[in-house]
Amino acid sequence: MKERCLVITIDCDDVLVPTAYKVLDHYKDEFGHEVNPAHFYESTAEDWGVHDLRHVNRRIEQYFRSKKFHHEGKIPYPEATIAIPALARHHELHLVTGRGKFMERSTAELIDEYFPNCFSSLVHTNYFKKRFRQTKGQVCKELSADIHIDDHTEHCQNVLDEGIENAILFGEYPWNRTVKLRQGLARCVDWVSTVEEVSQIAAR
Repeated sequence: MKERCLVITIDCDDVLVPTAYKVLDHYKDEFGHEVNPAHFYESTAEDWGVHDLRHVNRRIEQYFRSKKFHHEGKIPYPEATIAIPALARHHELHLVTGRGKFMERSTAELIDEYFPNCFSSLVHTNYFKKRFRQTKGQVCKELSADIHIDDHTEHCQNVLDEGIENAILFGEYPWNRTVKLRQGLARCVDWVSTVEEVSQIAAR
């Protein structure tokens, strides 16, 4: 059976490129505090050794703006460099990342270098800037997405709540291991299983 062409939205950090553990390693080296990876997203100020989570956001933003991150944070998963071009040959791909808009240039450089001509658009939702952010559900709905792929449980739940029929929870990370699956939500631990899941959805 011929697969139909799908609109697929794909997260960047910890889906295309490993990021969270680099942030945590930098945080430990720079500020002397070790953070449990399970608390990377759902955390308190105490988890990060501060009194206010706004300090954490500023520290992480400084790292993202640094030359250090520019050099070490742009190497993708080898599997992704194979899977994304393969998906792009049959489907319409859009990058939908929670990164701040100040990272638009570095994200574009990453995509141009490792995933040229694969994505129809790059959208930064400003997830950590509460006053100015979009939800991924809103963006995916505007793009008429058929599938969203993300490592963050909140974003997968959000796109499903907005009426997107399918979400793939990517990877088996400490911050997403305990999620309960629901209608339309599938877990794929790597890019091989993700491509297989997309093929099954496209063949329906």
